[in-house]
Amino acid sequence: MNNLISLTPQDIINGILAVCAAISVIAGAAAVIVKIVVRAKSPNKAQDEKIAALEDEVEKIKEEMRENEKKLDRRFSADKSRLDSIDEANAVTQTAILALLSHAINGNDKEALQRAKADLETYLTHRPHKERG
Repeated sequence: MNNLISLTPQDIINGILAVCAAISVIAGAAAVIVKIVVRAKSPNKAQDEKIAALEDEVEKIKEEMRENEKKLDRRFSADKSRLDSIDEANAVTQTAILALLSHAINGNDKEALQRAKADLETYLTHRPHKERG
């Protein structure tokens, strides 16, 4: 077990060069890995700018939609009021027509005619002035 290990100056230099080469390879690999990790974790500047521009555009579109929705709500609420008034007028008129038909068919339904007349008078005298005419 008495083996003698002998190192020549060339062996020592080769060993030092091998260690340096190993350190260089490890350092290069580490630099590449760090670069990949950094790039994977954070989007680049162009992507950030595109995302910011898209977010601004979406915000503008949302604001326009909110404004349009308010305008439409105002318009449709006025239309709904007008349509409700028309529906009410139609119901009163149709009741009067039914009473006239009933009276014309049997000649004895004066009570229905009187009720229809009273309903029509009430409607015509109690609706808001702006709807007349």
